[in-house]
Amino acid sequence: MFARRAQRFVLALALSAAMCPAFGRAASAEGVGVSPVRVDIDEHHRVQTIVITNHDAFNHVFQITTFRWSQAGSREIELPADDLIVSPPIFTLIPESQQLVRIALRTPAPVATELTFRLLLRSAGADADDATHSLSGLSLRMQYSIPVFVASPQGESPKLDWSFRNSGPGAIEVSVANLGTAHVHIEGIGLRDDSGAVYEEAVARYVLAGNTVSFAVRTTHPLTGGNLAARVRFDTGSPQQVVVYRKP
Repeated sequence: MFARRAQRFVLALALSAAMCPAFGRAASAEGVGVSPVRVDIDEHHRVQTIVITNHDAFNHVFQITTFRWSQAGSREIELPADDLIVSPPIFTLIPESQQLVRIALRTPAPVATELTFRLLLRSAGADADDATHSLSGLSLRMQYSIPVFVASPQGESPKLDWSFRNSGPGAIEVSVANLGTAHVHIEGIGLRDDSGAVYEEAVARYVLAGNTVSFAVRTTHPLTGGNLAARVRFDTGSPQQVVVYRKP
């Protein structure tokens, strides 16, 4: 029983840290499900919803907090914000029930660049003794981090600039600068050097507008070509071919 509870807690933490890419997918931990795992607001869809479902045998009390989300290099920054209306912000889910939560921008206005937020959905308590577990005195509770994107009425225009440098005998560092006005989500990348060797890496990273993110790709030898051919998988559809330039 204790091992199963520990496994559930690890899953909950993984869900809170993950940046899930697809709008229609659902996340779950223990007997609680959340769908969708991201929210997109635009001038045609000013109010969006998420659904939280409780399949546990006890009540869950949830609280939702909103944060303005930005990036500084590969560092994620989340600051408390009241730009979003979330209704209801606190609620109790009885067993085998659902809660519909509505999300909207508090003061809709044209924006030149996409606005980005995160909703932190946390279990604030429960009515059953085994709803909140303890490991060495640490309270184990669920939380989900849900990205919210508010699109610019002027349209979205991701523009990416790729570069790389050797960072050691077994890896290279790939950097992607988003020079556009909307985020991208990279699911994976495959690199091919001058010798024809191909290296694949799962990435699962958001790159917000105006930011540069770097990540490592494992290799068997330093890459010596001037440029690399890359096949990049985004969450929006088919892979794209790009050129990754060597950093000076």
